[in-house]
Amino acid sequence: MTRLNASTSSDDPICPICEFRPHIEHSIYCLDCGNLLLHKPEQAARVVSMINARLPGGKFRCYYTGLVLNLKDPTNPMYAHFDHRTPGRKGDLVMCCAFINEMKGRMDEDEFWAVVNAYVDHLNGKPFPPEVARFKYWKSTAEGPVMRFASIPRPLRTNAEFCDICGDKPLPRAKYCKRCSWIVYHAGENLARVAGLKRARNKTKKVFECRYTGLVLELVDIGSALYINFDHVRPGVKGRLEAVVAFINRMKTAMTLLEFNRVMRELARFRREGGTFNEKVVRFKYWRKVMAAKAPA
Repeated sequence: MTRLNASTSSDDPICPICEFRPHIEHSIYCLDCGNLLLHKPEQAARVVSMINARLPGGKFRCYYTGLVLNLKDPTNPMYAHFDHRTPGRKGDLVMCCAFINEMKGRMDEDEFWAVVNAYVDHLNGKPFPPEVARFKYWKSTAEGPVMRFASIPRPLRTNAEFCDICGDKPLPRAKYCKRCSWIVYHAGENLARVAGLKRARNKTKKVFECRYTGLVLELVDIGSALYINFDHVRPGVKGRLEAVVAFINRMKTAMTLLEFNRVMRELARFRREGGTFNEKVVRFKYWRKVMAAKAPA
């Protein structure tokens, strides 16, 4: 049965996707559905996923949370995205919220929920199991060469006896060892990186640990999901940096730590207990600003 809204007459052709809004000129789709379909990759798979996600009144629901998707504002965390349930597998698309698509990244569906549950258990005092981070489809977005001798901006007049961060032997006429120099100097915000590394240093085990999961940070393999990243505590705002594993930094994206923890707790509760996802946890302070900056000019 065709659904009509107040602005359409019984003679107006209706979009076959939403079955609610009239189609636009030169297209069988309405404006909202057309924006998500026309000139987009995997259009046929998008059509199927939209029909599966369809709600009465021309609305669509998120596959992972059941939240009603936003169809108009790309900077809204609940804007409609299309996610490959299995990364790289064409045709396996579902509609979901933008914030879920950003968080899930290159994980498959089972890996994503395993990380959510493990992270929330860690917040409740349990160790984060390292095996959870063995992702089948992980692909690093990190850029840059492998570790090398970093360019030291201000050589010391005398050699330091120990690296100021980890205590190992420093480079000649430098404060830090080769490894720490690379981590500190190959990108900006050097002083914030130094402070973040010192907070992440476990002096007893002589390793660096992720500040959010307790996992041991990978310092050499840039393609690892455990490779060291630096998270801005306030997204997009220079200042305090925390050393974290790459997959958590990607999941946290444009959220504060408090917002991220709230979302992860709600995702775990929703997954375990069902019911209705609490939309209030998706009110992110910095999301729109960060997403607007990412948008192509």
